Formats: sequence, C-alpha cells, structure tokens
Amino acid sequence: MVGVMLLVLPWMPGWDQNYFSGGGRGWYSVWMSPYFRGAVSGVGVVNLLVSFVEVHFLLWGGRRRAPGSPDSEGPGGRRPRRSSG
Repeated sequence: MVGVMLLVLPWMPGWDQNYFSGGGRGWYSVWMSPYFRGAVSGVGVVNLLVSFVEVHFLLWGGRRRAPGSPDSEGPGGRRPRRSSG
C-alpha cells in the first residue's frame, strides 16, 4: 500500500497542498520538481518490488537453491550422491 501511494501521490494535483510543501520558497521548488517527484515514485517502485519478492518467498516456502549447489536436491527430492573418486 505504501509503495502504491509513493508511486502515485507525487503526480496527483494535491501534491503541493500539505505540511511539507510550505517549508519555504527553496523547499517548495524542490518539492514541485519533477526530479524529486520521480525520486519519490522510484522509492515506491522499489518498495513494490521488494514486497512482491517477499510475497513470492512466502508463497513458495523459502529460498530456492541453485542447481548444482551442495545443498540442492536431485530429482524426486533426493540429494544427489557424491562421487567417491
């Protein structure tokens, strides 16, 4: 929810009507700058991406191991045998 708000609110018409935008002339020009608005929206995008990754890991039961790693499981959920030679 926070990510969506950070993504959308900087581009809404009421963005300049709040407590933070009245901090002075210099701050108002920064607050209304498209670069600042884009940075706030970028933080929202990062927040959304992190939340999607977290939901993915929650739904799929944790981290997936890379194929060939020492802890990876073979076909059928069995660990591959180690070669003795």
